Amino acid sequence: KKKLMTPAGKLFLGIFGGVGLGFDAGLIGRGGGAMVVPLLVLFGVGAKTAAATSMFVVICSTTSSLVSHIIAGAHPIWALWAACAAAVVTGSNLGARFMSGKMKPRGVRVAFGIVLLIVALILLIKDVWLA
Repeated sequence: KKKLMTPAGKLFLGIFGGVGLGFDAGLIGRGGGAMVVPLLVLFGVGAKTAAATSMFVVICSTTSSLVSHIIAGAHPIWALWAACAAAVVTGSNLGARFMSGKMKPRGVRVAFGIVLLIVALILLIKDVWLA
């Protein structure tokens, strides 16, 4: 039986986890979902709920980071941005429908773990060994 977080624990996680993840997302230009899901699951949130919650966090974090980078002088390639945004919206809708209708929580955790391992390997190979 999973233990549920106390209200104080949820508040602590929300404030300090959010600040930490937001800082990291702004620093490295990521939405933060790869860090939000494990944190939520670690604190007892179900895998499907963690994935859905992560999407909201990613929207907030990404929007904030984009605005901050533009204010700081970044010049996005807007055509590339629009193409990526359209692809992400399409893929996200397909993935969310598949996950909510077909996958069990364990399958969500396994899929997430595999994706994280693949990304970690790509980063290690590209940015450490081949750098």
